[in-house]
Amino acid sequence: MPVITISRQFGSYGDAVAEMLCDRLGYRILDKSLMQRLAREASVKIDKRIDQSEDRYRPWTLSERLLSRVGPPGRNPAFWAGYGSIVTREQAAAETAARLIHAAYRIGNLVVVGRGGQVVLRDQPDVLHVRLVAPLAVRVRRHQVRAGLTVEDAHTEVAASDRGAADFIKHYYDADIDDPSLYDLIINTARVPLEDVAGLIVDALAALPPTSQTQHNPAPPL
Repeated sequence: MPVITISRQFGSYGDAVAEMLCDRLGYRILDKSLMQRLAREASVKIDKRIDQSEDRYRPWTLSERLLSRVGPPGRNPAFWAGYGSIVTREQAAAETAARLIHAAYRIGNLVVVGRGGQVVLRDQPDVLHVRLVAPLAVRVRRHQVRAGLTVEDAHTEVAASDRGAADFIKHYYDADIDDPSLYDLIINTARVPLEDVAGLIVDALAALPPTSQTQHNPAPPL
């Protein structure tokens, strides 16, 4: 039944750790296909925005896109109508995603990577909230090697991802992604080998208090 949420800085190997945890625990990752299945079972209509997560979010993309289509905002009603429509749809998608995360939580044995899971499930028992971090220089180097970029380009992309993740959590959940109170375990993957990172998380999961000792908070209906 326990669930693990993983919030990770870009380049901290969060996805690799999530895969290790699934192998060790027999868990599965909350991915787009599972969210779509849960939505079908609950007869909830979703669209491609349901897969939006903090690692893909970029600030100002909505207004920039609209500006390119209808020109400067000023008194242009087309801009404000279009902007409001997109913001409303994406906010609705984020709210639907949160409800689907709750539905997945009720199934259990799951790893929620990103998607604001540390905020959505922060009041639920049987959940271990993990934050994976690493120094910026380390993450830039990792991304540079993996993507075959220059140091400057890798730095630009990592920094943009960091800003996007922070903005996503702030915009949709009014929370600070770096707030340590959101997490039970924060691990620097530059100092701890990934196998040991997974081991620490498994040990921490086993140390969670039994459900009987916690108050179950009802999840919002789908």
